[in-house]
Amino acid sequence: HSFVGADCTSLGHLYAAQRRFTEAEAYFKRALEIYQGGSSQVNPDFVATAQANLASIYYRTGRLNEAEPLYRAALAIYEGVLGSGNPRIAMVRTNLAALYRDQARYAEAESLYMRALRVAEESFPLDSSALSPFLDHLAALYARQKRYGEALPF
Repeated sequence: HSFVGADCTSLGHLYAAQRRFTEAEAYFKRALEIYQGGSSQVNPDFVATAQANLASIYYRTGRLNEAEPLYRAALAIYEGVLGSGNPRIAMVRTNLAALYRDQARYAEAESLYMRALRVAEESFPLDSSALSPFLDHLAALYARQKRYGEALPF
């Protein structure tokens, strides 16, 4: 089953890259169903990845209320499986923070962005381009709130 789930995930990414979100959603949903309905030997990381992929489609199509519980569920699984300091967790935190930013839930967004940035700073060299997305998102949050003095260093 996990091979079929992986194939569905690949097709979902292909359609998402083409902005064919209806098709991407269908394949990401199918992958999630496969992983959640599979044997107990399915890696929980697969479930979390499928949840995060589906959440990203919901987010990109403006369905924030559907995206949030999936991002939260993926985050909980990743933290349980990978530990709180893994860069993949930082990405999910960043995605959830962007959702909060778009809902004007700025304090929650900032908290998640800061936690994600700390993980990224511990995971990558300080001069690494891998830090750029985390810094950019935090700066954009500050700019949206007109906190320009805090945004400038980023």
